[in-house]
Amino acid sequence: MDFIKNIILKKTLIFLTILFTIINLSTETTLKQFFYERSIHKPDLKSAFYMISNSQHRDYSFNIEKGNWTSEKNLNGIIKNYSEKYNELINLKLNYTDFNKVKTKKFLWLICLTDLNKKCDLPASLTNSIILKQENFNSVNMKLLKL
Repeated sequence: MDFIKNIILKKTLIFLTILFTIINLSTETTLKQFFYERSIHKPDLKSAFYMISNSQHRDYSFNIEKGNWTSEKNLNGIIKNYSEKYNELINLKLNYTDFNKVKTKKFLWLICLTDLNKKCDLPASLTNSIILKQENFNSVNMKLLKL
């Protein structure tokens, strides 16, 4: 700020910069988390997995529309790897099952990430299934299906 010669203008700009920074911080989660319960901005898979672990049925699968950014094979591998590692991290014994390959299961939790899917309808291969229970968490829709 050495290029501003007017001392009043210089102090005013510094004051406004500090004021706007403080106002911005007060509206951000960064500061609010010290005074209020921390809000969740990402899909709440932790709550979803805990709900599955507390139920009688421990098999789950993801219903995610394939985008232009990856193949369906890669997408299923990514989701399977992530969910298995995450369940390991939070010490849950859940079973990932690809819903396209379900043959011997009678019940299945189907998890839909609403940030990635336009709609969380049942996939074509599961349309004959019965929805027994449905739950919603932040950006996550879950259905317990009787296959």
